[in-house]
Amino acid sequence: MAKTPEKNDASCDYHSMGQTKGGHPFPPHHPHGCGHRSWMHLLVKLSFTALILLLAIAVGTQIWGRSWNENIRAEVTVAPYSRSITVEGDGKVTVKPDIARISLSVATTGKTVKQVTEEGNSSMNAVIAAMKALGIKDADIKTSSYNLYPEYNYTRQPSFLDQEDVPEKAEPRIVGYKLSQSLEVKVRDLTITDKVVDDATTAGANQVGSLTFDVDDLAPVKAEARKLAFDKAKDKASQMAGAAGVNLGRVVTFSEGYSGGYMTQYARNFAVSEISMMDSPAASGIESGSMDVTVNVSVTYEIE
Repeated sequence: MAKTPEKNDASCDYHSMGQTKGGHPFPPHHPHGCGHRSWMHLLVKLSFTALILLLAIAVGTQIWGRSWNENIRAEVTVAPYSRSITVEGDGKVTVKPDIARISLSVATTGKTVKQVTEEGNSSMNAVIAAMKALGIKDADIKTSSYNLYPEYNYTRQPSFLDQEDVPEKAEPRIVGYKLSQSLEVKVRDLTITDKVVDDATTAGANQVGSLTFDVDDLAPVKAEARKLAFDKAKDKASQMAGAAGVNLGRVVTFSEGYSGGYMTQYARNFAVSEISMMDSPAASGIESGSMDVTVNVSVTYEIE
């Protein structure tokens, strides 16, 4: 006996459809037909999806305190200055330095920490006194470094077995200490720069280095150079706009760079024994020269 096929409610053949009075199945578009039921099912799904979206918008409005479309408009922007021109200009001002900075160091060695610190501090105090005697103020004398460290002897010692076939091994031993301390001195009277070096070495400084010249207050100099740079940039932009047949508009944005400073490297090193055995040699003539302060600007203008 043949099995009757199981009825599938999801199928949509004419056997599962209703029938008309004449025994014919309903067409798919008929209210009782399979096509009509599928259309109704799709409509229910769309309505449910729309409800979910409306709920999401309502929740977003409560969280952000504003409607969702306002947030979207805030995200969308258009570049406001699509017609622009960018130029660069530089302004240079040459000035004479009015201060000098000098690094003075005292390096001492000894068998013990006490010996090294006493000798080193005594020499450094003498250097400081010599600077003050030249009229340099306390505010212009600053300790820049103070380093104390041991010195080792790495001579190889025989092995404790005292056998020829056993190699010697290194046994580093502390044989003394070294103290190095430095001062940074700002000299406002450039006519005594040479004397500062001479008196410092006579008092006990055995290293002189990093002698530089600078301007104590660069702000007015940079302001002058900045104005020159902007004037040059505007002139260049006006010429370019005229050549292109457009009008120069307002400044959209700008940036600045700075360079400047003049440095004279000067260094003298003396062994401790040399300082104690001879007078400090006269310092060679030190000239401050001049220094260039340069400001670079980049400016973007609207063009009309």
